[in-house]
Amino acid sequence: MSGFVVSDLSVTLGGTEILHSVDADVASGEWVALIGPNGAGKSTLLRSIAGLCSYGGSIAIDGRDVANWSRREIARRIAFVPQAPLLPADMRVRDYVMLGRTPHIGEFAAEGAADFEAVDRAMRRLDLGHLAERRLRTLSGGEQQRAVLARTLAQDAPILLLDEPTNALDIGRQQQVLELVSLLRAQSELTVISAMHDLTLASQYADRLLLLAQGRLVAAGPPHEIATEALVATHYGANVRIVGEGGALAVVPVRRSG
Repeated sequence: MSGFVVSDLSVTLGGTEILHSVDADVASGEWVALIGPNGAGKSTLLRSIAGLCSYGGSIAIDGRDVANWSRREIARRIAFVPQAPLLPADMRVRDYVMLGRTPHIGEFAAEGAADFEAVDRAMRRLDLGHLAERRLRTLSGGEQQRAVLARTLAQDAPILLLDEPTNALDIGRQQQVLELVSLLRAQSELTVISAMHDLTLASQYADRLLLLAQGRLVAAGPPHEIATEALVATHYGANVRIVGEGGALAVVPVRRSG
């Protein structure tokens, strides 16, 4: 397992500072959800951790600053799933999952026995064996999500970054995806960081919430401390009611009178 520490992280894109001096730490095996209104910097923070954009400050994994790591070394430790993963329409499912092994295969080398075993293992765990020869374009939305997770699992990285993993999914598929992530986290001892819009789902699945607003980390803690009516009103401008306690919180919008 791996944890990491973000220190004084700042990101400027197109002349605009997107993240301002963010300090955060994630323990090995923890699931942390990044929450906050649109434009708060959630995706930028994930992309920074994944080594996909330049930043000021430092990011350390297990005490090692990753600033000078190669892309291959980062990819062996961190798997990143963007909001809209690229799914080549005519690629077979097995070949797509094999892409997860890229960080482990030499530049001019071919896949070895360990790579095929990792792919088979990932596909079994995501119940994709019977779809191995299917083209990605023929899969349902839920099956495509499972293929994306299988590719991520095949990467064998101890840190999993998810950018809006339930984006554009109906409520049933949202639950299926998050239950899968929860199961895989338990089985593989993954450290999970997910950017999430749905505060109810974030509160029910994550151990802690990090609340970003205008590029700053404004609150961090367990869901019952962060998913509060006051904080949601302040940073989202929303009128809500919090139902339940502890890990069973639900954030319910309340219609304003008039």
